[in-house]
Amino acid sequence: NINPTGYTNSVAKGINNSNQIVGWTKESSESSPSHAAYWDSDGNYTDIHPSGWNYSHAQAINNSGIIVGTGYDGSRTKSFLYNISTSVYTYIDNNSMTYVSLYDINDSNQLTGSNGTTAIYVDSNNNISEITHPDISSAYGVAINDSGQVLIVGDGGGMDNASVVWNSSTGTFGNII
Repeated sequence: NINPTGYTNSVAKGINNSNQIVGWTKESSESSPSHAAYWDSDGNYTDIHPSGWNYSHAQAINNSGIIVGTGYDGSRTKSFLYNISTSVYTYIDNNSMTYVSLYDINDSNQLTGSNGTTAIYVDSNNNISEITHPDISSAYGVAINDSGQVLIVGDGGGMDNASVVWNSSTGTFGNII
């Protein structure tokens, strides 16, 4: 059971090679906001909810202990990185996009997610780029590996839930599957 005392719902979303887990928790009421959460390898819980945000979810953690999360700060949905060694937040947002919702991080601190309509890639300097494929719409990046290849899911190629891999080094796509 990963529910901290006083919480009724916890969701695990990611784990790294050190058995550190991230996700989110909810307090006793179903209407209570979710808070991004971190569990160390011994199962000890830490609330990593950014101060002042309405809700937050931790999505993934890399092997350096950098956590990527998404939430709502009262004005818009945006994402954050949280370093478990330093307890420092880095906020990732782009006001020209509908929102920034990130789902995965690799060991080079590259990220992927969605801006509301298009998959996005965030390089290790936190520069955000849209990833557009001419045959896929409503896309989002669901995973990124340590080679910087992004798995994109969306609608296209004559299918619902089409998938394609995009290579961040070359900017090229594989075949739609």
